[in-house]
Amino acid sequence: MKILVTGASGYVGASIFTNLSKHYELIGTFQKNKLFEKLIELDIIQNSHIIPHMLLVSRNFIIFLPP
Repeated sequence: MKILVTGASGYVGASIFTNLSKHYELIGTFQKNKLFEKLIELDIIQNSHIIPHMLLVSRNFIIFLPP
């Protein structure tokens, strides 16, 4: 199962990303602070940033954690 976690560098997102990565294939995003090597920079305010990532990432779930 693939899960996309937006805001994976925030307090709640980092906890979710750390715990779920033990059991699932995760893709996480960050806007300012890259806490994990596997995170992809994404500004969710800019549509031009969102669409390419959503099209490239085949996923089963999205966990959206706004800043």
